[in-house]
Amino acid sequence: MKVGGVLCCLVVAVSAHKSYDGYKVLRTGTLDQDKADLLRDVQTDTHLDFWKEPAPGRSADIMTSSDEMESVMTWLSSNGITFHTMVEDVEMLIQEAKPA
Repeated sequence: MKVGGVLCCLVVAVSAHKSYDGYKVLRTGTLDQDKADLLRDVQTDTHLDFWKEPAPGRSADIMTSSDEMESVMTWLSSNGITFHTMVEDVEMLIQEAKPA
């Protein structure tokens, strides 16, 4: 009975897969206290998906859709937060991680 329940949950999870086509992950440069605080505020006030929490002395990773990419990049730049693209295609990463 338990195996059937687990299998049912897996089928629902796989069939409900959201597409991440066009999503990228940006990695910030090393953050100081002010920039980490600024990103923490953004984290709580928006729906952006942080893969790595902003903290002083560390970088943060932010997943964003293609629709939001330009505004996120502009906001980061205008606040003096350096960044680069860490994951170019999140959907491809997901597909590559799936078992064969």
